[in-house]
Amino acid sequence: MATEAVANEFDGMSAIDIAVAAADENVEEPSGIPGSCAAETSTEGLITFSQFQFVEMKGRPLHGSYLPLQGEPVLGIAMAKAMLWGPWREAQFQFVNASGELIDGADLTAPDPELSSLYFYGEVTVPNIPFFASVTGTDINGIPFTITCSHEFLPQTIEVRFDLEFQKVSVGSTELTVTLINHGPADNFSVVSTNNMELPISVSDSQIDLGEGESKQIAVSLSIPSFSSGVLDVSLKLTASSTSNSSVENFGSSVARIERYNFMFMDGFDTVNLNGTQP
Repeated sequence: MATEAVANEFDGMSAIDIAVAAADENVEEPSGIPGSCAAETSTEGLITFSQFQFVEMKGRPLHGSYLPLQGEPVLGIAMAKAMLWGPWREAQFQFVNASGELIDGADLTAPDPELSSLYFYGEVTVPNIPFFASVTGTDINGIPFTITCSHEFLPQTIEVRFDLEFQKVSVGSTELTVTLINHGPADNFSVVSTNNMELPISVSDSQIDLGEGESKQIAVSLSIPSFSSGVLDVSLKLTASSTSNSSVENFGSSVARIERYNFMFMDGFDTVNLNGTQP
């Protein structure tokens, strides 16, 4: 017996309009920002180590804030940010290996130790081997605790940075700029760019040579088809991989937002519909 098709809210919509409708319901964050500790909790369940990220100051003067770096941390000195919830009395951050053995300390301080949920900040030296962020200390009752984030950081010598991590673009062909910086020995890198909407995308250079300390800008071209109305966020990711050393690989990410609205006005006795892009 034939089964009758059931109507749904997406009937008659193009693929891109369906994607816009879904994006309106669930706006995605830029992909690939490492550092979430997934709310790791002490044995007693009172103290939670909920975040450790490598960050940099971004924004206008006097209005900036520390935001996560793109990709994995690069060898050298970096600013780090951690979040520790609960009734702690003393807390010391450190970097450990997969066996929990100490690699190096991480000197982070809290701006106000009287708060029960706190951000900690400080400059640290990024280890030259894979590592985990850990915190040890005592709670207000003098009970010791040790919490280690489950995220493994993979320090790199290649840095990948979109010039803008969030930008508004228009329907059609859009070009974004990415800078690659080699902090290690001279090498050849393979470059690949992807996006969460599987839209047509290409890079100006798929293979580049970079000397030690050398940087180069490449262009990422994204083709955005027309859609009727709404907001579409496209998460982009560019990965640079060494062709001689499989452990050398890093990425940068960005979000391209397209906003289109239907504007209605009366022209005499006729209604005119203008489909446009918000400035």
